[in-house]
Amino acid sequence: MFEILKGHVPAAGGYEPAVEPYKHQLQAAAIAVATGRLLLGDDLGMGKTFSCLLTLRDPALLPAIIVMPPNLIPQWERQIAQFMPMLRQHTCAASF
Repeated sequence: MFEILKGHVPAAGGYEPAVEPYKHQLQAAAIAVATGRLLLGDDLGMGKTFSCLLTLRDPALLPAIIVMPPNLIPQWERQIAQFMPMLRQHTCAASF
């Protein structure tokens, strides 16, 4: 993990995103995959959603479930379609 923090992000196989990610997004995704967890608290607009989607580039990590508040569902649907269109998505909104 320390090599990733130093800027040596390992090449990821699998799906290529439709948009070129920033270095900090690749680092976040690489740390999440390497450690199996990550709490990402970047500022608004830094690409947290895309960083998360980058962890799903490896087909071995699919299928995946992403749980979010209902008000964020439209944002995630748009970002998946824009950045990782090869991923199939199904939305299920539950109310409690």
